Amino acid sequence: MVSAAQPPFTEVVGVSDAFEALQLMDTLCPDLALIDIQMPEMNGLELISHAAAKAVGHFVIITGYDDFEYARQALCMQIDDYLLKPVDQKELSALLQRIATQIMEQRVTHQRMPPFQHWND
Repeated sequence: MVSAAQPPFTEVVGVSDAFEALQLMDTLCPDLALIDIQMPEMNGLELISHAAAKAVGHFVIITGYDDFEYARQALCMQIDDYLLKPVDQKELSALLQRIATQIMEQRVTHQRMPPFQHWND
């Protein structure tokens, strides 16, 4: 579904478990991670908490669990979105485009920021 949405991201990679995801996050430094709540080894929220120290910019949870506690925890972790399965293709496409736009705006903003100066300068 992600590839069909034709996102402006350069690479889409799938993994089979949370540990593989964490290893790839070290290598790829992804701008966006789409994460399922239920996965082998640890749940998606645990994965996100471990990945918070890595250079992942955005997280989206995709799950079949309509559980308020999961959604509440996701909000506390500042997840970009929480999608319920089955995911609507149009909704996913719009979400990916919105996040891609945010990423591009963040990059432009960081490029325009003046270098850090000490108070003494």
